[in-house]
Amino acid sequence: MKQLESFTIEEFRGLKTLELQGLGRVNLLFGLNNSGKTTVLEALSCYARPLDGLHWLSVALRRFGVFPRGSRVQALKWLFPQTSNSSPDLLYEGGKVIFSAKGACPVARCEASLKEVVGYLSSSSGVEPEDLHGLADETSEEAAHRRGAQLHMEIQKQHGDPERRQLTIWDERGMVRRETKPERSFPMSFISLNDFRSSIGSAARFSEVRQLGLYNEAIELLRQLDPGVREILVLSGSKGLSVLYIEHSRTGLTPLSVCGDGMQRAVQIAFTVPLVKGGVLLVDEIESALHVSVLAQVYELLATACEQHDVQLFATTHSLEAVDAILKSESGRKEGVVAYRLPQAGAQEKPARFSGEMLHRLRYERGLDVR
Repeated sequence: MKQLESFTIEEFRGLKTLELQGLGRVNLLFGLNNSGKTTVLEALSCYARPLDGLHWLSVALRRFGVFPRGSRVQALKWLFPQTSNSSPDLLYEGGKVIFSAKGACPVARCEASLKEVVGYLSSSSGVEPEDLHGLADETSEEAAHRRGAQLHMEIQKQHGDPERRQLTIWDERGMVRRETKPERSFPMSFISLNDFRSSIGSAARFSEVRQLGLYNEAIELLRQLDPGVREILVLSGSKGLSVLYIEHSRTGLTPLSVCGDGMQRAVQIAFTVPLVKGGVLLVDEIESALHVSVLAQVYELLATACEQHDVQLFATTHSLEAVDAILKSESGRKEGVVAYRLPQAGAQEKPARFSGEMLHRLRYERGLDVR
């Protein structure tokens, strides 16, 4: 049984209700801009950490980039359903997100709700919440009043009693209160274009692989793409920053940053997949930074790595070349590929599902654009 056989989203960001049935080993998400492809990945990410409020917050902030003071609560609010009456001036209350799934994953259902609060700054105990509703008029009081949010999370396991957690977060001083240590429901990693370009992130992931004793597995995966790779090393660069190097039979000790996009993406894959063994890998814009000439090679590595480590892949793409490369890399394993074309935002339609065999016929027999 796969980690996820089906996955349903209710009221998350701009998605009202979205159900993905008959999930495969490799799941591709197509659709026009603003159809919710990245939102589906974010929902899966939160579902994998259903009781970790700080993870929910990190997902909320992912799209904000460099954010101004006072925006953390605002970012968190946008994970939850909005109405035409929503306003930055009104305290948010009552929005609920629901995820449900079937498969080998331990969590059957996850619910989260958000309530915005106003608090006052206490010199002895930090920020304390008040039970205030309506308009948050900070100018009518001393400057001690600050806005925060209480995030309530509850899960129903496939077997066992429900579990609940709460996190309170304040924009003031970056203060966070969490009731208990967070848990995850299954291993998960989210790869975005920003992660791909971050050498610091790559070095941290490499260190984690080393500490968990997974280095040999990772390096063997990488050598499937390029047999000339001898070792991967992390060395200290300028200002004490960690820099990833490849020791290669042709170029010697080479910074990863000067290698081609195909090699950089392959390193990212090789040092991520072993970390999520038995879990899910989420990749946004899977074709990013890859030339069509290396697509098939990189996707073959990705498909092989996921199969070897029992990892279920969810990836978004805009590219027909990416679809064709994945179908080629999965030759003989087409039954493991499933694609979903998401409806346009606001449309009352279900996602169109394509099996690997159907995708193959549509692309190679009819030459149709399936996106």
